Amino acid sequence: MEKERLERLKLQNHYKDLKSYVDKDTSDLIAEVQERDAVIESMNDKLNDLDNLEQLEAQLDWERKERKIDEQKITELRMAISQDKKDIVADSERKSDMIRQLKSTLTDAKTNLERARYKQREIIANNQRLRADNQALQKELDDLKAKGVLGLLLIRRSKI
Repeated sequence: MEKERLERLKLQNHYKDLKSYVDKDTSDLIAEVQERDAVIESMNDKLNDLDNLEQLEAQLDWERKERKIDEQKITELRMAISQDKKDIVADSERKSDMIRQLKSTLTDAKTNLERARYKQREIIANNQRLRADNQALQKELDDLKAKGVLGLLLIRRSKI
């Protein structure tokens, strides 16, 4: 029995040693697997970064193309604005010329109106003088008619 007990104790110790060895190997393997998983994860991250980099490069290329298009549109708009400015300046100059001509015409019209008013006042004054003269002549004529009729009557009476 003693022999069995020793044998069993020996087997238990051997089992413990094996278990300890297996546990250590298992833990080493787990650590190694975790290390490899970390390396794989790092590589996957780097691959993702490369994929992201390719996407970023594609997006950057697209942005560059869009920027060129925008710059071209801006250049076209600047040219259009420049032409519009030239047109506005030319139109403004034409309008300024028209305004100067209209002011000159208005000045001439005012001058002509003043002349016409002056002449109108002269005509009114002449008409008033002519009426006064006409009235005086009418009175004189009436006086002459009255005298002439009296004179004729007197002459006719004296002939009778």
